Amino acid sequence: MLRSLGPSKLQSERATVVVTGTNAERLANAASALGAGAVTLSVDLRDPAQIDKAIADIVETFGRIDVIFANAGAGTAAPLEAVTAEQISEQFALNFNGVLLLSRG
Repeated sequence: MLRSLGPSKLQSERATVVVTGTNAERLANAASALGAGAVTLSVDLRDPAQIDKAIADIVETFGRIDVIFANAGAGTAAPLEAVTAEQISEQFALNFNGVLLLSRG
């Protein structure tokens, strides 16, 4: 489900909207919600190579990227002492590194 009016507003202005994510069901729902002209790509923002490929594919197909809504994120709901170093690394990779790498284009 799209939780923002941004993509719909951009699309109403004749922009091509590309939605990325790792959850196939959510991507399908986003494409359905946006309708014709929406593009979805499976991209794991924890993987810099996937980010670079997605950016290259988008630029090759559409010529440029004008706007990025970098709203990926996840977290662990647990007491701090129960959170593992691996969970912290995964969350940092997605919530900070992935968004930063995507934004630098």
